[in-house]
Amino acid sequence: MSASLLPEFGTPAGELARAGLLLVAFGLVLLIAETWHRRARPPVEWTRKFVHLGFGVLAAPLPWLIASPWTVLGIAALAVGPILWARSRGLLPSLFGVERASRGEVYFPIGGVLLFLVGSREPVFYLISLFTLVVCDSLAAVLGKAYGRHQYL
Repeated sequence: MSASLLPEFGTPAGELARAGLLLVAFGLVLLIAETWHRRARPPVEWTRKFVHLGFGVLAAPLPWLIASPWTVLGIAALAVGPILWARSRGLLPSLFGVERASRGEVYFPIGGVLLFLVGSREPVFYLISLFTLVVCDSLAAVLGKAYGRHQYL
């Protein structure tokens, strides 16, 4: 969808339209991860990190799509609410099927909102910081599973 088809940037209609599109995209990432988990049975850490990377990629253009930090806070709240509900019902095993305790579904959006507050006026710095968080955390979790399995001489 072309940006020209959306209401003007910074207007209430523009904020709602862009927030709605982002929420739909977040839902699609969850749907893809859950489908992948149910059909191919990859390690849960892979599907969790797929969601983490997907949400990070979708959050990357926030300073160029959303003007108000309140809209970003609303997106985070509307994204986290259903995920917390799913956790309480034992749903989304693609996210919650890990053996360790994790609250990343809450901390990641909080980090994203705080990063937007601090870095939205300097979008390049926001982007660098976001991708450092997303890529390093994802790689650390996946590579950390293999730590100690290989001996180097």
